[in-house]
Amino acid sequence: MQLVGCRARLRGEAPLREKHRMQEPGSLPQVPRLSVVICTHNREATLGKTLRSLEVQSLAPADFEILVVDNRSTDSTRALVCEEFARLGNLQYIYEPKLGLNIARNTGWRAARAPYVAYIDDDAIADEKWAENILVAFEQSPLKPDWIGG
Repeated sequence: MQLVGCRARLRGEAPLREKHRMQEPGSLPQVPRLSVVICTHNREATLGKTLRSLEVQSLAPADFEILVVDNRSTDSTRALVCEEFARLGNLQYIYEPKLGLNIARNTGWRAARAPYVAYIDDDAIADEKWAENILVAFEQSPLKPDWIGG
């Protein structure tokens, strides 16, 4: 089900990896280099700051997607993402009805289209070079890491 004014999908609605999420015309035409996953549950008050910090990243929006996994919130999380931040062409909203951080993280990972997935907390504020530095670590490091924690 596509939500009006929001590129959104409810979990279980369509295969996550096999098909692109429902998108408005012209949105996300290419595969991003990085998928940023934000798992959230009733954190509307802090999620906006996190999204604003991702909006001003030095990395081009076409190079990364932002996946907000709404883990059964009862506040206005969906409205915040789908209305206030609808202008972000690289933003996707996914509703996960089964409660649990590990479930939400797996939902985000399965929905990710990029070869690298980065998780950020719904109350974190990313430095403007956060996403760019993650890609540098993966793509330019001679060590070729499989994962990075922090």
